[in-house]
Amino acid sequence: MNAKVLVGVLCGALCQATYAATETTLYPHVPLLLWSQRSTFESKNAYLSSVLGEKEIASTLLSENQGEDKSEVLCVFLRNKLRTNEIAEFAKDKTTGSFLQHAVAGAGSSVVISHTTRTYSLLHVLRDASALKNEIAVEDLESFLSANKPLLSDKKTDLLVVHIADSYTLPEADELIKAATELLSTATAGSVDFALTGNEAEPKRIASPLGRRLTANANANSTAASAIVCETGFQIGYSSTGKAFCFSHYVHMTPEVLTGVLFGLFFIFLAYIGLSALSAIQTPTRYPHHGPPRGKEF
Repeated sequence: MNAKVLVGVLCGALCQATYAATETTLYPHVPLLLWSQRSTFESKNAYLSSVLGEKEIASTLLSENQGEDKSEVLCVFLRNKLRTNEIAEFAKDKTTGSFLQHAVAGAGSSVVISHTTRTYSLLHVLRDASALKNEIAVEDLESFLSANKPLLSDKKTDLLVVHIADSYTLPEADELIKAATELLSTATAGSVDFALTGNEAEPKRIASPLGRRLTANANANSTAASAIVCETGFQIGYSSTGKAFCFSHYVHMTPEVLTGVLFGLFFIFLAYIGLSALSAIQTPTRYPHHGPPRGKEF
C-alpha cells in the first residue's frame, strides 16, 4: 500500500515538473541606458550584467546626482514596452547606426544594463515613492521647458520622465530622442543626464521550448543582417522571433534534460520497488541432493 502511495505521489510530481518544463511564462529583458556628457556615472561604456527589477531601477534613478556635481535635470526617456533585443532596431540605416548608440558610445560617462525585468509598471514605483513630479509626452517638451524655466536653475536635480509612445517606430523614436536631447542640453547649458528604459514588459506564454529553439534556428539566417555586436564577455542569442540579443551567461540544465533526469529517477524507483517485492517472495534456500521418499512427493 505504501509503495502504491509513493508511486502515485512521484507520478504527480513528475507530471507537474513536465508541465512546468513544457509551458513557461517569460518576461523579456528591458534595457536601461544611462549617459551624460559629464562624469556623473563615473565610467564610460560600462556594461553591467546585474539583473535589476522595478524597485532597484527606481532607486538607481533617484540616487543619481547625489554628489557635489549635480545636474539640473535627469531626463528619462520612457517607452511603454521596450525589449533589449530592440536596441539595434533604433537605427534607420544599419551602416551608420542610431543616434542612441552614438550618444552612449560618445558620452563622457555611460552605463548599459541589459538585464532588467518588469513584473509590473516602473511608473507605479516612481509614483509610490512620490518622486515623479514632472511627467510629459515628448511632443510637449519644448512648451514644458518654456513654462518651467526655474526648474532648470534651482541647483538641484529634478527627475523628468519623457514618454515616447509605442505608436512611433523605433527609428522615429530615435529621431525624437535626438531632438529632445539637443533641446535639453541647450536649455540647461549641458547640465543634464539622460536615461532610456521601458515601463512594462509583456509576458509571453511559451508552450514548447523545443519548438521555440527550432524556430529560432530556422530564422537565424534571415536575421543575420540585424544581428548585434556584443561586448567582451557577452554572447549572441536569439529570441522566439529570431531577433538577436546579447547575454552574459546561460544555464546548462535545459527543460529537456530536467525531464530526462526525472524520468530516469522514476524508473530507478520502480526497479527498487520490483526488487523489494521479489526479495519478499519465499523461495527455498536449500535444495536436497536426493528426492523425497516414494509416496511423499507432495
